[in-house]
Amino acid sequence: MIQRFEEITRKRTISIICGHCAKPRRRTLSVTHTVNPFNQNPDGSVRTHEQVVDCLRADLDALHRKTVLCTTCEKERKQP
Repeated sequence: MIQRFEEITRKRTISIICGHCAKPRRRTLSVTHTVNPFNQNPDGSVRTHEQVVDCLRADLDALHRKTVLCTTCEKERKQP
C-alpha cells in the first residue's frame, strides 16, 4: 500500500550582487518538506502543518544568508 503525505513547498526569489563577478543576479530558492509521522519536533511529537511551514521559512532564511555567488561563478569554482 502506497501512502502519500502532504508536500509543502515554499519558494523565495532573491536579488543579489555576486561576491565574485559583482553582477546583479536574481535567484529562486525552493525548499520542500512533508507532513508525515517521521517529521518530528525535538521532543518527539509530530509536527503540525504550521510547524512545518515555520521550519520551511527558517530553512529559506538560512539559504538566503548563505547564497552570495551567482550560479555561473559557483560552476566555475567547482570545476578543477
